[in-house]
Amino acid sequence: MVQHYKAMSTFFANYQKIKDSPQKKKRIKRYIIIGLLVVISISLFLILKPAAVKENLAIVQETEKKIKKTVILDAWQARDYQGVYHACNASLEYEPLDSFYLTFKGFSIFYIGISEVDGELRLQAMDETIFSLRKALVNENLPLLDMVNYVLGKAYYYKGFEYFDDALVAFDNAISAGLNSPDIWEYMALASQELGFFDNAIAYFQKALQFQPESAELMMAASKTYFAVKNLPEAERLAQAAIFKTSDEFIAEQAQFLLVTIYENSNRYQNAMLILDKLKLINPNSADVFYHEGIIFSLGGDAIKARASWRKAVAIDPMHAGARQKLLDRP
Repeated sequence: MVQHYKAMSTFFANYQKIKDSPQKKKRIKRYIIIGLLVVISISLFLILKPAAVKENLAIVQETEKKIKKTVILDAWQARDYQGVYHACNASLEYEPLDSFYLTFKGFSIFYIGISEVDGELRLQAMDETIFSLRKALVNENLPLLDMVNYVLGKAYYYKGFEYFDDALVAFDNAISAGLNSPDIWEYMALASQELGFFDNAIAYFQKALQFQPESAELMMAASKTYFAVKNLPEAERLAQAAIFKTSDEFIAEQAQFLLVTIYENSNRYQNAMLILDKLKLINPNSADVFYHEGIIFSLGGDAIKARASWRKAVAIDPMHAGARQKLLDRP
């Protein structure tokens, strides 16, 4: 029962460290549910273990010979994630509190999950990752603490927007434990950006770009964040750099549209039109091109041309939300 209360106290101690956010109430509910499940599983184990071990001693001994931790580590090195997952599951039948098996079960199901095409199965894998790794974190002297929090943060991130604040907490813990993985800054930047923590996002993007200075995707994302805080010169610089660096047509197009938006917001309508003319040559059936063209005409005071452009946008894409809304607005 000592372990039972240590688990409970550790869980709620970690719970108290959670930062305030718009999703705090939802996060509290999730942590309470996870904590109760961990405590219940520990309690059942302490009650049932003596009888189970006595009744199945021969099976336990045989299983332990078959699934040694060194064997699991070899499978992990070989990237046999299915093998690691099944081996850890089998071992946890007899040692459900073993932090080694819990850790590598969480790691393996995470990598199985991110390669899963089915979105529902991927989310289930992330749930299993989170439960297994949080259960492992009950051990106050957990080895691989940095990596456990790192993978936990990724699992929360892949769960979606409502879990981004949990992801940030886990990533912070991973960094505090000594992790300096290049992509952790990108995850933290993107999560902070989505949550509206733009100053933090900028700081994380700056660190991420130190590790990946050639990444056009990072430049694009950072440019959007600078635009959100009205730092138009830096937003423009990064958007132009993304266009220069990328060979991906989609990224180049999106960066050019971002530049158009920047020019619209800095009254540089001629610059914006020059980009739109180039985009028309590449894709004359782009609804977004005519939508932005309408914006520029509207800002320049020509409502007739603006509405004509928005009608073209809707003719190309009848579901174009921006153009449809503009046509519904009164001139």
